[in-house]
Amino acid sequence: MSYREDQETILRYDRSEGRWFAFSSYGPHIQKIERLAEKIVSVEADANGNLIEIEAFLGKKGVKIGWPNGLDELSENAGVMDE
Repeated sequence: MSYREDQETILRYDRSEGRWFAFSSYGPHIQKIERLAEKIVSVEADANGNLIEIEAFLGKKGVKIGWPNGLDELSENAGVMDE
């Protein structure tokens, strides 16, 4: 499988439509986006037919953003050390 040299993934949320738009040229993300796609806008394949780029709309549950270090929410004391 031959991927592009510049590999990236971009996610954009459209609040008015309530859905995510995804672009990727990174192999593992291409596969995930393909599985989660509500509507595939475009794809690019290499000479062997392997996807090397995808653009798609994802469903409302297509993306989950979590807090680092297991935090469930931000708090006033987040990152503040005890005295």
